[in-house]
Amino acid sequence: MIRTITREPDGRISLDDYARICGFWQGRGSPPPRNVLPTLGVLGDDMACGFLYLDATGSGVAVMAWTATDPTASAIARGHAMLDVIEFLENEAAALNYHTVMCTHCHASFIRLFTRRGYASGDSGLVQLFKSLPAPDPLRL
Repeated sequence: MIRTITREPDGRISLDDYARICGFWQGRGSPPPRNVLPTLGVLGDDMACGFLYLDATGSGVAVMAWTATDPTASAIARGHAMLDVIEFLENEAAALNYHTVMCTHCHASFIRLFTRRGYASGDSGLVQLFKSLPAPDPLRL
C-alpha cells in the first residue's frame, strides 16, 4: 500500500515519517537531510520510500531520489514495496507530463531493480555531493 509522506505545516516531512525513513539508512550510509526532501514523497507498506524532484524548467526530466527500504523487513517484502514505490512515482511523473525519470544509486540490489524496470546505466562510481548555501543577503537583492 502506497501512502504519501505526511507533511508539517511548513512543508517539510513530518518528524514521525522522517524518523521512520532515517531507520532505512541504518548501516547503509547517511539519511538525507530533512530540509532537502521534495514535497512528492511516498512510503510503500511503511518499509520502502522514494521521492521525486520535479524540474520546473520544462526539460521533462524528473529525478527519483532517496529510495530506500527497511533493512529489518524481509528481502521479498521490501522488494515488492520498493517496486510499488517506483511504479507510483513513475506514474505520477507521467501524469504530470514528464517524459524521463532519472536516479542515482550505489547499492547493487537497487541498480538491478531499476535496470529490470527499464532504466539504463549512465555513469559508474557516481558520488552525490551536497553544499548548504547561506541565506541570501537582503541588501544584495
